[in-house]
Amino acid sequence: MLMEGSILRHQRETIPYIYQDGDKDLIVIMCHGFGSDKNEVGDMFKRTADVLYTHNIATIRYDQVGHGDNDCELVYRTYQRQVDDLKFICDYTKKLGYQKIILLGFSLGAKVIGDLLNDENDFKMIISWSGAIENGLGSLKGKHRYDVQDDKLIFYFDFRSPLVLSSCWSQEISQSRALDGYNAYDGKILAFRGLKDTIVDPDCLKSITSDIKIISYESDHIFDALNDSDIADEVIKITVKAIIEQK
Repeated sequence: MLMEGSILRHQRETIPYIYQDGDKDLIVIMCHGFGSDKNEVGDMFKRTADVLYTHNIATIRYDQVGHGDNDCELVYRTYQRQVDDLKFICDYTKKLGYQKIILLGFSLGAKVIGDLLNDENDFKMIISWSGAIENGLGSLKGKHRYDVQDDKLIFYFDFRSPLVLSSCWSQEISQSRALDGYNAYDGKILAFRGLKDTIVDPDCLKSITSDIKIISYESDHIFDALNDSDIADEVIKITVKAIIEQK
C-alpha cells in the first residue's frame, strides 16, 4: 500500500510524506538533501522505496521544512526544526508499530541524521549518500548563493525555484555536531561518496571512527544521477541489499 499525505506536526503545521508499508519489524526513513524533496534527485529515494516495497520492507520519505510540498511558516524553517522533524517522523513510525528503524540520508539529510544521533541512537543502521558529515557548516560553506532579506535567507539554485529559510538557519547549522553524533553511534554505517564531489568534501568520512563501510565512485555529488550512468543504479542496488540483510 502506498499512502501520500501529511502528518499533523503542530496545530496547522504538517509534514508532507509518502509511506509504503511492509512487515512491521523494519522501516526505512529517508531524509533528503538541501534544495531537494522527498523523492530526491533522479527519483533515487522513490526508486529505492519501490524496490524495497517488492521485498515487503516499509519506507517513509518526507519533505523537510521549506522543501517540496512543505510550505510551513517561516518561523519553523530552521535547521533545528529539520532535526526535530526527523525525530518526529521516527516517533511516528514507532506508533505505527515498527520495531527497527534504518535511516537513509542524502547530503544535508545525512547531516540532519548526525545531529539526531547525539540525542537518540537506537537505530538498526545508518546509510549516507554523499553525507555532509561534519561539525559546523564544514565544506558546505560558500557552496550556495543566497541573499539575506530581513528575517529570511533566500537560496538560489539552477534546478529549482529559490528556497526560503529562516535567517537563524545558518547560525543553527554552524553549531551542528553531526560528526560527533556519528562517532557516538554504535551500530553499522554504510556510506557512499563521489570522489568528484564539489559540494561536500568526500574525505569528511575519514573522520568517522564508528563501524563504517565506505563505498567510493568516480562521480559527482549526486552519483551522476542525471546523466547516462549506472552509478546511481548501483548505489540503489547496494543500498537495498544492505537493508534486506538487516531483516
